[in-house]
Amino acid sequence: MKEPILRVRTMGLRRSRYIGLRKTHLGHIAVAAAINLIQLMSWLRGEAPEQTRTSPFKRVMKEAA
Repeated sequence: MKEPILRVRTMGLRRSRYIGLRKTHLGHIAVAAAINLIQLMSWLRGEAPEQTRTSPFKRVMKEAA
C-alpha cells in the first residue's frame, strides 16, 4: 500500500493548484504521465512491483478454502 500513498504525498494529488476544469485536467494528465515514467524506470531497473493489499474478505475466503 506504499505506492498509492507515495503518489498522493509526492505528486500532490489531494488538491489542485489550478482554478478551472481544463487546467486541473491538464495537471492530472501531467501527474499521470510522471507516475507512468516512474513506474517505467522501476521496471527497466528490474525492480519487482510491490504487492497490493489483500482485502479482509479475500483473506477469510482463502482461509476457508
